[in-house]
Amino acid sequence: MATIEVIGGPKHRVEPEEIPQWARGPWFADVSKGYPIVRAPTGQIAHCGTFRSVAGEEGFREQAANARLISAAPELFEALAKAREFIRNFTPREDHLGDCAKDAAITADAALAKAQGEST
Repeated sequence: MATIEVIGGPKHRVEPEEIPQWARGPWFADVSKGYPIVRAPTGQIAHCGTFRSVAGEEGFREQAANARLISAAPELFEALAKAREFIRNFTPREDHLGDCAKDAAITADAALAKAQGEST
């Protein structure tokens, strides 16, 4: 069992296989070369499209938006994992809130599993 600490957050005990194996963040979208890519401190993460001259303005804007979304993945994963933990510890005062919490936990679990390559 390992301990990971999120900056500004609590420490969490996790099994080593639970620690994501992707490149450390932060990731950022880069369009400075005329095509959208996602970079991390360790290098390129993803190539998200083609040159602006090939894609056209509308296509390039969409590709750049995809790069920005992908670049937010480490932070989104961290936020969703924290939200899932909160939901699991949530004690609803009304029945309908319990159903909402259960649905949210199921959705969060599925998204986190997908991010970790555990589902399709």
